Amino acid sequence: MKQKGFIAIPLLIVIIASVIAVSTVTTGVVLYKQGKLASITANISQIFKGAEEIAITEETELKELQTERLKISQEEIVRQEQKSAEKTKPESEIKLIEEETVGPEFIPKVEESEITPEIEEETSQIEQESQPEPEYESEPEVETDSCAGVNCSDCQYCNLGSCINYCQNTDNSCGCTDCVSCNNSDGCSGNNYLDYYCSDNSCIYTRDSCSDCSCSCGGYNTEENIENGNCEDGKDNDCDGNIDSSDPGCESFQLNEQDIEYSISPKEIKTSTYTDFVCHLKILKPNFDYSKIKGIYFNFYNEKDDIYNSFSAGVGSLGWENNKEEFTFPINVIYNKPGVWKLLSIRYDIKYSNTTYSLPISNGIDLVVGEQENTVLTSPLGGNITQNSKLTLTNSPYIVTETIQVLEGVTLEIEPGVTVKFERNTGINVGGMLKAIGTKSKVITFTSNNGNPSARDWNEINFTDLSNDAIVSDTTYVSGSIIENCKIEYAYRGIWINNSSPFISSIFFTHNENSLMLSYGNSVIINNTIINSNKAVYLHGSSPTIFNNTITDNIEAFEIGAGSSPNISKNIIKDNENGFSICCYANPTIQYNNILNNGENGETLWLSQVSDIIATNNYWGTTDSSIVDNIIHDYYDNINLGKVNYQPIATSEIPDAGVQ
Repeated sequence: MKQKGFIAIPLLIVIIASVIAVSTVTTGVVLYKQGKLASITANISQIFKGAEEIAITEETELKELQTERLKISQEEIVRQEQKSAEKTKPESEIKLIEEETVGPEFIPKVEESEITPEIEEETSQIEQESQPEPEYESEPEVETDSCAGVNCSDCQYCNLGSCINYCQNTDNSCGCTDCVSCNNSDGCSGNNYLDYYCSDNSCIYTRDSCSDCSCSCGGYNTEENIENGNCEDGKDNDCDGNIDSSDPGCESFQLNEQDIEYSISPKEIKTSTYTDFVCHLKILKPNFDYSKIKGIYFNFYNEKDDIYNSFSAGVGSLGWENNKEEFTFPINVIYNKPGVWKLLSIRYDIKYSNTTYSLPISNGIDLVVGEQENTVLTSPLGGNITQNSKLTLTNSPYIVTETIQVLEGVTLEIEPGVTVKFERNTGINVGGMLKAIGTKSKVITFTSNNGNPSARDWNEINFTDLSNDAIVSDTTYVSGSIIENCKIEYAYRGIWINNSSPFISSIFFTHNENSLMLSYGNSVIINNTIINSNKAVYLHGSSPTIFNNTITDNIEAFEIGAGSSPNISKNIIKDNENGFSICCYANPTIQYNNILNNGENGETLWLSQVSDIIATNNYWGTTDSSIVDNIIHDYYDNINLGKVNYQPIATSEIPDAGVQ
């Protein structure tokens, strides 16, 4: 049945909704309060949900007109208030808006007969919820969204999803009376000390840059001694007024010559041999803390050749004797330089410290190193050479039936005029030292044992990374591995220098697949002739000195790659099908060479990398730069490549280039 008394109710609801919208725009605080009103409105809507259509057409039109006018009026009010009001409204104004918005005249009357028990109960609940909540003093502002599902303890609050500590008093209450938990949280962070205190019921900290013993950071508030490794940091770590060496825990370990006894055994050894060389040291200084020593070094000096050498042992290899007041340490030593070596000083390191002490020896012991007698080998050859050996002219020629291996620490010497013939797939691997020194009249020959020889008949002479490198002064040989005045032919790789640096001089390479190959080698290569080979010189990651060589009639003179930085100077590079092939970030210096008539297609130097190279002061057979441009392939032929900087050009042949 229709109820005439309820005809205006839909209009009132619309007006209430409009006022709520205006209040929402005005301030966030009003929005919070109006949340209660929204709940009330929703419940009232439920009361009239099943009501039949009440308003007639005229009344509906009047309602819509009134609603539109009210909306326009309220929007104008909002605009005026926004111009004059601050972001936060005074509380009195908020209450006024509340009264205007939710006053009795805006709430429709409801007949008692329409109020059911369910509605009465829900209305009561709404009224309870609308009561103002008690405010807690000094409660931290939190973000409830990120704290959903986060359970904090009684003395913690949630902020941004994390539990933050309130201060806890001695009676386990939360507050900031004595801040037990805050004080217990003091600690170190790097070289800073975190000092916590109470503020706003939470623990706040400041940083103290630990510069004294008020805290245990920054190396302070700790014992100053060698074990702690703080005897050289410039700090008074234990705050006793003593810094570093002045602190009792950092006593000096300096010894004088009268504080020790020392000896070596044996006093005479031979060159190029493994020798158990025993050094003996006894410390006589009272109360000396010998346990702090971590390493001993006996330093010798060869006055004749002005060479120093040192024998050492770490603490792990020291053999302590007589209550650890004296010790000996045997060392396997290899001496390749004969002469008298004098004990110059004894050096020792201290544990837990960077300190090294050196004790000069005024009356040094002499160590006499004599020439080693070599074992004379006979043909056939093959397998491991375990002691110093020699190939003599008397027993020449030698036939190699199995690859020879010169073991580490062993020297193989070859006399002038000796011929060594290799069966297929054999060669020499050098892990020690090879000394093949011929003369111009008595050349040492390494060749094939095939009656009809050709390139690749045998492998190579391979200097491994275990071999003894040559010692060279400028371009003059001093000691170490050397091949000089020899002939190498019919090999796959005549000489392969593999992470080593022998001295290569006055060799005649011919009919080899690859005459000279260097992989991470830095040899001096001087006065050699390379002809009739597939590849004369191949360099990979190597920086040799290639000086005064003659390289002719090969398919390729130089292939330089993989970051190699050779110094190629005063060579004759002539009549090769290909002169230079340079790639892969190589950085050669090519200067003062005679580079003539190379390149089957007229191109002598082919650059295939993005970086530039230097090739100045070379004679190219002409002084016409346009002709030189035509025999060089670089940036000017392909802009993706680097440039060959060849200016200035030598105006004539270099007179002292090539084999001298």
